[in-house]
Amino acid sequence: DRYTYIRATPHTGRRHQIRYHQKQLRSPLVCDVNYGDGKVNRFFRQTFNLNRMFLHAETLKLPHPVEAGRVVLECALPDELEQVLRALREYEGEVA
Repeated sequence: DRYTYIRATPHTGRRHQIRYHQKQLRSPLVCDVNYGDGKVNRFFRQTFNLNRMFLHAETLKLPHPVEAGRVVLECALPDELEQVLRALREYEGEVA
């Protein structure tokens, strides 16, 4: 109940937009050294060996550089982040 998996769709390309807004909501991204919570970051590093921010761009839509239209790039969640989610789900099952 302490962590929430969210999907965000920023409408601009402003730098740190998601990170800043999540901090303002008192729900910072895990392992975000600039906007995050040091205690939570240490827990995830020590417990799950997570040494990167828990942030992933699943889909990017960009204007095509030559033709009219858009280029859509998609990428699945990396294994290291998927492993953390699996471990958290298992832990949740043990507590319930």
